[in-house]
Parts: sequence; structure tokens; C-alpha cells
Amino acid sequence: MVVYTGELDWYAHRHTFATLQGIVNRDGPRLYLNTPFHYHPPVTQAWLDHCRATQGFEYEEVGDLDALIERFRGQVAGLVGFDRTRGPKMAKENKFFPTEEYLATSVGALTGMLPVPSDLRQALAARWRLPAPAEVELRDYHGRPTGVAIHGDLAAYGFANKAQAVEWAIRELLPHCSPDFLFNYDAWGVDYAVQHFALCTNLSYREADAGEGTTERQLLERILATYRDRRDKARPYFWVIGLQPPERLGVMSLSRFGGINTMTNMADNWSFHTQVPSARDQWRQQPRPEAPPDTPDTRYVAFLASECTTQKAAGNGLQHGAWLDPARGQVAINWGMSAAFGRDAPAVVDYYYSTATPQDYFLTGDICAGMGFAVPPLMPEAAWQAVLEDAAPLCQAMDLRCLDIYANDGYYDAQEDQPRFADLCDALDLLAVTAKNRVLSRGVWGEHGNVWGQATRVLGVIHYPRSQETLSRDAMMDFLFDRLAEGEGPWGRHFCCVYLPVAAHGYEPKGTTLWASPSGLVRLRERLDAEMGGKIRIVRLDELVARFAPGD
Repeated sequence: MVVYTGELDWYAHRHTFATLQGIVNRDGPRLYLNTPFHYHPPVTQAWLDHCRATQGFEYEEVGDLDALIERFRGQVAGLVGFDRTRGPKMAKENKFFPTEEYLATSVGALTGMLPVPSDLRQALAARWRLPAPAEVELRDYHGRPTGVAIHGDLAAYGFANKAQAVEWAIRELLPHCSPDFLFNYDAWGVDYAVQHFALCTNLSYREADAGEGTTERQLLERILATYRDRRDKARPYFWVIGLQPPERLGVMSLSRFGGINTMTNMADNWSFHTQVPSARDQWRQQPRPEAPPDTPDTRYVAFLASECTTQKAAGNGLQHGAWLDPARGQVAINWGMSAAFGRDAPAVVDYYYSTATPQDYFLTGDICAGMGFAVPPLMPEAAWQAVLEDAAPLCQAMDLRCLDIYANDGYYDAQEDQPRFADLCDALDLLAVTAKNRVLSRGVWGEHGNVWGQATRVLGVIHYPRSQETLSRDAMMDFLFDRLAEGEGPWGRHFCCVYLPVAAHGYEPKGTTLWASPSGLVRLRERLDAEMGGKIRIVRLDELVARFAPGD
């Protein structure tokens, strides 16, 4: 296995590397990017050490892109060009890369070629000893010849605007790409998209002018409709990889077509993780720790690691690095875990469950039965039922009995849309569902008889403003202590649930130690014990469910 340790020119070679990684990792976990990740650099070494210990992997480090290309040259068919000089006109809203680069990446997925800027193509072809043909024949996602030939350099088409480029891709590329995967708008996860022969675009769900009298949203919804119509009855939903800006509009829109968003933002190496085998396909949660005796005024708080079912966090990010905090296991934390990982990346699941302590509890989330971001009330009935059928055995295999619908804010009214959530709760045999208080009105048991399905409890969760994330760890601990110590405030029937702010799990992000690391929560618990006399206990969600029931 090769670990790339060198630098990458972000704008010249980011997609070049990601396409190479997606191609070679189709055959197994062969290429890993030693990325600093966005919060905690030791995560990379932790994964490599784990794979060495459990899989027997041996690593060859390569620190130069030229050497890396030479190492895998036999699997590369050549170089496809794209014009990066038109990027600012074609990608006004996209801070990452021009549209033509995404389309060249799609060509790379179908041909085994690497996308490179047109102005560098001939020089790189000579340096890497790879062909740069004037014409390229496409293959489909099964690797079969299509008989369709396109220019080897997309600059030759002279696209005048984003609409012309995307219309060309809809005609020439989309029919041959996988009907299961669409990639849209991100700088990460490209390797995973290429691995699965996805069409790659960078469209916004806003009504932004794309040229030719059309908008980006109209183009994107045409693509989504094509994916919907290509799906078969066996699994009438599909995956949309990457960011979907703006998120609320994007997730609502793709849901109407039967799409589910899998968030790969800041998630390098997903093509690697999906290929690492696991000896197990069933996992059990750690038994709850023995609880001390209660008093009549004991109150309970459950901390949820929000947005942690995504690949960037629960996947290769190891909960933004917080999983490596030496204090983990000394205080109860409820961690996110996507049910889809049990199918797509079982070795990731195996790592978490084999290293969990009795204080670590896993819940699933992201609205759509633990499978990703989508809005159940908006999905076509056939797609929704297929999601439930796929999610139920995965949740059972991973012993996931609680589900968080963090991303529901503003998507729909959770009370009015209870029928589909009742179906979800019963299909997944859930103990509890958590959601933001402002979505559930009051959101604590007993206050409005909130039980979904046959017996699933519904918990309202406090979500403090993101402005709190800018506080230092000590200031945030003071803020949280004051809220928890209040006689009224967040409490309802002697308990509350609190989201740890999205960026606050990593325990050494960008040089700042944040309050919501396990170490920070241990200090918070110690202060609660000292100043509140042990009247507030930090617990796992399943313990909370065991202690309270609707109407108690």
C-alpha cells in the first residue's frame, strides 16, 4: 500500500491526485493521502497504525507526485485536459474549482485518464510518459466500450458558459455514468466519486444564471430527474456526494427526486476506507456503566456530538480527533455513526466498536434513517420504503437504537410529518429520536405526549448558537456550567440533551483546545460535582431512556 506524503498544488493537481486515487482504489485499499485533516493531524497516523495492526498492511511512502504517477502509471490511460482560465466566469459561486475540471474528472472516471489543466497537459504528458490523445473513447460504469468519442482536451469545445458545459455533460457523459452516484460541489470526496463512476458537477441550487437562458438549479434538477428515471425498482434511490449549496434548498430538492446526500466535505481517503475489509458484520454497543444511586432531585444531561455521522467526522476524521483524546472513556458522550458505514466502510465501524469504552454510546442520524441527508416527507414513496428496507438491517447489525435528526431545522414541521417518522421509528426499532427543541416546539417527554411509532421516545435537544463556538474552552465551560446549573432553563422532567457544537469535538483544532473535547467535559463534570453536589449526572442516551418514559 502506498501513502502519499508530499505536497499537492491545490489548483493544478488536486483533482489529478483524487482521480488517480479513485481509480487505483477500485482494486483495493492501495493509495492513502497523508492529509493533515482539518482539525487533528494525528488522525492520519492513527488510521495507518490501526490498519497495520489489524490488516497487516505494509506501507510504501511516496513524497513526490511524479514518483507517485510512475508508481501507478500502468493503471493510467492518459491525460484529459480542461481549461482553467475560464474558471472564474463558469464558477462564480464555487470557491473550489471550475466546472470544466469537474467534467474532466468525470471523463477520468469513465476512461482511466487523469484531469490536468490544458496549459500543462503536453508538458505533464512528456514528464509522466503518458498519452495525451486528441480523441478519447468513453467506457461505461461497467467498463464496456460505448462507441462514443470525445475530445481529449475539453478546452477544444470552447464552452462559453456553465450551461453549455453542463448540457454537453448531460448528453455525452451522464448516460454512461453510474445511476447510483452523483457528485456535486465539493473539493473532497472526489476519489470516492471517481471510484464509483459518478458524474461530477459543481452546481448550486440557487437560481444563479448559468447562461443560455437557464439557471444552475434548473440544470441540476434536470440531472436529478435523469438519475431518478434511471433507477430501478429494486433500489429507487441514489446517492448525491458532496456539499449541496445552499444546504437547506439542496437537501430538500434532491429528496424530491429520491436522492440522499452523503456529506464528504473534508473527507479525504473515503475510497480507501470503503475497501478495507472487516472480519465482522455485526457489532454490539458496550454495556452501560453501573449507575450510582439517584436522589429525588438528580438531573441528567446527555451530550450529543452533532454532525458526526458524516465521513469527515465519524469516518476518517475520528470525530474531529476527539476519539484520540486520552480522557475519552471518563465521561459519557453520545457519538454519531452512519448506518451506511456498516455496508460501505465496515472496517471504520469495526475500529470504533472495538475501541469504544462503556462511556461511549453510538447513535445514528442525518434524518434519512441513518443513511444520509434527505427529507423523508419529501421523498417519493418507493424511494422512502427502499431506504427503510436497507437501513433496518444495518441499524440492527450495528446495534443503533437512537437516531438524531439534527439537520431538520427549517426543512419541515416534525410534528405535522409524524407519520413518516413513525414508520422510521418502527422499522428501525428505535428507543429514542432526538431533534432540536425549536423544531419540536418544546420537545421533552410528557409535555405534549411526544411518542412516535409504537414506543419511540422523542427528546428535544438544546442547540446553542454557533457564536458560542468562538469562545475559549474555559469560557465555553463557564457558559455551559451556568446553563446546566440553572434551576429552570433547559430542564424538563429532570433531564436535557445538548448538542456539542459542530466544530467543538476536535481537541486540538488549529492550535486551540476546545471545551467540548472529552478532556473539557471531564473538567465540566468535576466542576458540576464540586459545586452542585453530584446532582447533575452526564449519561448515555440509552441510560436516559431507561430512567424515563413518557408521562413519568
